[in-house]
Amino acid sequence: MTLKELSAAELPFADIIDRGFLYADKTKYIYELLKGPEKDFFLSRPRRFGKSLLISTFIELFTGNRDRFKDLWIDGSDYEFPRHPVIHLSLSIDSRTTENLNADLITKLKWTCENAEISPEEVPGADIFLGNVIRALYRKYNAKIALLIDDYDAPVTRYMDDMKLAQTNANALHNIFAILKDYELNSKIRFSLVAGVAKYALAFMDSGPNHLTDISLNQKYSGICGFTLEEFDSLFSDRLEETLIKLKNSGKMNASATVETLKEEIFKWYDGYNWGGPLRILNPYSILNFFKNNAFSRYWIQSGRPSRPTALIKRRPLDFLQPALKSHIGSNLRAYDLNRLEDVPVLFHDGHLTVDEAAYFPKFNSDDTEERYSFRLPNYEDYSYYFRERFREVLNDRADERLENIADTLKNAMLTRNPDEIDDVFSNFITSLSFYERPRDEKTFHSLIHMILLGMGFDLRSEPPDYRGRLNLHVKLENDVFVIFELKYRPFKVYLSPEEENKLLAALALDRVPSSRLNESVADKAAMKLDTDLVTPILLNYNLGGISKDERDKTLAQAALNSLPDPVIQPILADIARERLPHKEIDLVLSEQANSKIPPARIDYVLTKASNKALSDMRQRDYRAPSRLKAKKIIEIGLSAYGDCARVKTLFGPETAPDSP
Repeated sequence: MTLKELSAAELPFADIIDRGFLYADKTKYIYELLKGPEKDFFLSRPRRFGKSLLISTFIELFTGNRDRFKDLWIDGSDYEFPRHPVIHLSLSIDSRTTENLNADLITKLKWTCENAEISPEEVPGADIFLGNVIRALYRKYNAKIALLIDDYDAPVTRYMDDMKLAQTNANALHNIFAILKDYELNSKIRFSLVAGVAKYALAFMDSGPNHLTDISLNQKYSGICGFTLEEFDSLFSDRLEETLIKLKNSGKMNASATVETLKEEIFKWYDGYNWGGPLRILNPYSILNFFKNNAFSRYWIQSGRPSRPTALIKRRPLDFLQPALKSHIGSNLRAYDLNRLEDVPVLFHDGHLTVDEAAYFPKFNSDDTEERYSFRLPNYEDYSYYFRERFREVLNDRADERLENIADTLKNAMLTRNPDEIDDVFSNFITSLSFYERPRDEKTFHSLIHMILLGMGFDLRSEPPDYRGRLNLHVKLENDVFVIFELKYRPFKVYLSPEEENKLLAALALDRVPSSRLNESVADKAAMKLDTDLVTPILLNYNLGGISKDERDKTLAQAALNSLPDPVIQPILADIARERLPHKEIDLVLSEQANSKIPPARIDYVLTKASNKALSDMRQRDYRAPSRLKAKKIIEIGLSAYGDCARVKTLFGPETAPDSP
C-alpha cells in the first residue's frame, strides 16, 4: 500500500487535496457549525495548529468545490454545498502604523472585488469599505456572504512590546468588528469565523466583537484543530512499524522497543493538549515533522521563539508553574487589561499551558456561576524545554551536560528506589541556589520540585483533586507503581552573635565596598583611634601638598587596618558594609553563615521526624476513593526540605496500599 505524503508546511486545503497529502478530516465539525443556530464564531488556537487550514477548508466549501470533499465525512451527509461569495482576510499584515493597517486591509478587499468583478464605492476607511464590499457582493450574487478572518490578533500581539501601538491597532480592529454587528450588514452574512492565537486581543476591543460565539473551550469543537487520538490511529498506524525500524537503526530507540512503546513515546512528546472535556489533542506540526524526519525533537517549540514563557521564567524562575496550579474561573480567561495581562491566560492561549482534564469540572453549586479550569504544561516537548531554560536561569549555567547529569542521576534514583540518592540530588541542587533564589514557602518549593520532575519526563500529577483531600505530587513509575510525594517545608532560624556578625560584615566590606569609599570611611572613623606617631606624618605630608586627599585616605585606612586590633576595626568595617552594600548581599552572607552553624545531626533528626509524620498522615488516607490512585502497589515517600539548610530527607513507606473495593 502506498502511503500518502506528509506535509508540515502550512498549505491550504485545496493544495493538500489536489496533491494527495495526508489530511485529517475535520468536516464533521464544519457541518455542526453550519447546521447550528449561531452563525458568527470565534476560535482561538496556538500557532501552527491548523487554523489557516480550517479557514481554507471553509473557502472551498462555500465556493462549491464539492469534488475536493470526495470521501470526506461531509460528502456523505445531507449538506448540499450551496455557493456563497467569500471574503477572506488574513490580518498578518503591515501594521506598524494605523495608516499601514488600514491601507493593507483596503488592498486585500480590492483583491476580493477584482476576483468577484464588483466595483463598490471606495472610501478611505477599511471598516466602511468592508461594509460596501459586503453589500456589493450580496447584490451581485443574491446570496449571503461567508466572512473568514485569519490571524485577526497579529496587529495587536505582534507589538506587545509597544503597548501604545498595540492599543491603537486594537482600536482600529474594533471599528472593523463594530461594522459587522450592524443589523443591516449582519443580515447579509451567512457565516463568519474569526480565528487567531490570542483571545485577549479580542477583549481589548471593548464591545466591538461581542456578537461572536466563542467555541475555543466548547467541548463539542475541542478537536477541530490538531490530531485526536482516533485520528492519529487512522492516519499514522500504518507508518509506525517502518518508523520504529528507522529509529532502531539510527540508535534512537532501544532494540527491544515495540510499536506500542513507540506510540507511548510519541504521546509523551506530543500529546496532552486539551480545550475542555476529555478529548486529548496531539500537536499536528510536531507529529508531521516527527514522521517526516524519523526523530524526536522540539519541532513546535523551535518553530517560533517562545518569548512570553521565557520572560516569565526569568521573572520568577522558582515558581514558574505556581499561578497555573490553582483553579481559574472561566471569566478570568476572558477579562483582560492590555496594560496588566495575567500570565496564565496569555500562556494558555499561546499554547504553553493547557487545560488539565483531571481538574476540569462544571459549576456544581450556587456559588460557582462558571466553569473552573486548572492548567498544566501539555507534554514533554514543552516542559523539557522550560525545564532546561529554568535550570539555566536558576543555576546561571548554560551547559546542557550539567543539566543532563542532574536529570539522569535523579531519574536513576527514582527508578531504583534509592532514598539516599534522592536526598543527595535535591540537597545538592537546592544548596547550589543563592540565598535569594531558594524557596521561601511550601508553594514555591512545590513548584520547583514539580518542574524538576516534569523536566525529566516523569508522568506527574500535582495535587490531583479529590473530595477527601489532595496529595502533593504523584509520579507514575511503571505499570501500577507510583511514587507519592508529601512535600513539607519549614525554615530554620539561627542568629549570630554581634561579634560574629561584625566579623562577617567586616570581611564583606573589604571584599565588596569600592576602595575609594572604603578608604574615606575608614580614614574618617579610625583617625581618632590611631597613634599620633602614625597620623601626624600623613596629615603633615598632605597639608604640605605632598600627597592628594585620595592618597591621604588610602594611607590612613591602611594604617588603621594594620595597627588597630580586630575588636576595634571590625565594628568600623561592619558599619561601612551596612551603609554601602545592598541588603541582599548582607543577608546572603549572614544567612549562609547561620546555616553552616546548624549541626547536620540536628537537621537529620528534624527531617526524619517530619518525614515519619508525613508517612503516618498518608497511611491514614483512604486510597480506595473512586478518583484516588487504583494501584496494587504504591510507594509512599515523605519528602521534607527545611529552609535554607537545603537538606532533603526521603523515606519509603509501605509497599502495598489497600485493594480497591
